[in-house]
Amino acid sequence: MTDATLLALRLVHIFAGVFWAGTVFFLIRFLSPALDASGPAGGRVLKQLFMKQKIGIIIPITAILAVLSGIWMYMRNVRGSDGAWAHSRPGMVFGVGGAAALIALIAGASMIGPSLEKIVKLGDAIEREGRAPTADETATLLRLKARASLGTRIAAGMLAITVAAMAIGRYV
Repeated sequence: MTDATLLALRLVHIFAGVFWAGTVFFLIRFLSPALDASGPAGGRVLKQLFMKQKIGIIIPITAILAVLSGIWMYMRNVRGSDGAWAHSRPGMVFGVGGAAALIALIAGASMIGPSLEKIVKLGDAIEREGRAPTADETATLLRLKARASLGTRIAAGMLAITVAAMAIGRYV
């Protein structure tokens, strides 16, 4: 692998990772509470983020870019050392960070994205019909919101571990 390729991988990894983690941290700390406090207006903001701003596409793409570039760089070090690097302290710390990132990616792909997409679609249908949600729809929205919230907390926790591991990995 050339120095230019490694540099490009590191830049993709860092920028995608910063965007991914920063967005999740912003969502959990600031945006989600604001949406909750905004009532029906929060649903319109969520719809804008998903339908117009394409947040449901952009976050997964950057997460996948961060994970794939990280795996590529990790495997480069493993291959270059005939596997010894994976058992070194830096290799283990980066490995823990990578595993945490994978868990965050799985939480996002299986819990956050699908739940928020269903919330937006159901809310949009209710709004188009110009009516209040039924009791069943309200229960569904609350269940989906709880699932998205749990997924976001899992992802944020795993990304905090990831960020810490990436920050200290080469110094342990």
